[in-house]
Amino acid sequence: NGTLRNVEVFSIPVQILGSEYLFSIIHDITEKVTAEIYINKLNVFYEMILDNTNVWITVRDSKGDFILWNSGAELISGYSKEEVIGHKKVLEWVYPDIEYRNYVVKLATEVYEGKSKSNLQLKICCKSGEYKTISMFSKKIINKSGELEGIINIAFDLTDKLKSEKALQESENTIRKKLDYILSPSNDIRNIELTDIIDKEVFQSLMEDFCTITKIGIGIL
Repeated sequence: NGTLRNVEVFSIPVQILGSEYLFSIIHDITEKVTAEIYINKLNVFYEMILDNTNVWITVRDSKGDFILWNSGAELISGYSKEEVIGHKKVLEWVYPDIEYRNYVVKLATEVYEGKSKSNLQLKICCKSGEYKTISMFSKKIINKSGELEGIINIAFDLTDKLKSEKALQESENTIRKKLDYILSPSNDIRNIELTDIIDKEVFQSLMEDFCTITKIGIGIL
């Protein structure tokens, strides 16, 4: 029908009744070739995701050693994959406090045992010495035989979001206290100016924090 197929050919010369013939076995490998092309495309796709994202993606093998440390983990932590892969003291760098590190190790042990973790808020120490808060999701990896191969960790940097939420709360509290003062019948507010009630810079910061958290644009007249 004109369809092109990919084949593997195995041939050997044979003698039959004094004449030489070529004996061949032809194996259709069209589906195999198609699958390999698809897998190669998937690998390229996954590599693009791993190397072009701000999301922390790491993989530890069954011994607990890091075998994958993507660009997102590099960006968030400040440690390059060359510094991490093959080194045994990564957890000591990222979690310098021994009690907190033991807590993280306990969580990892539970993941290895099959207890997936989600939305774990952990504090990490970056290479610069700065502390950041990340939200981590962890799950064990098993092979086709059901054997444990390691765990995968996916995390998001919450540091800026938490700072904005804290600033928003502080701004709300400041404005609320001033409004409570105005509304109190025991206080004389005849000589109070609007600027005494609402600090312009605080109010501006409040609006910016609100926009950052909610992603909603605001117009004030």
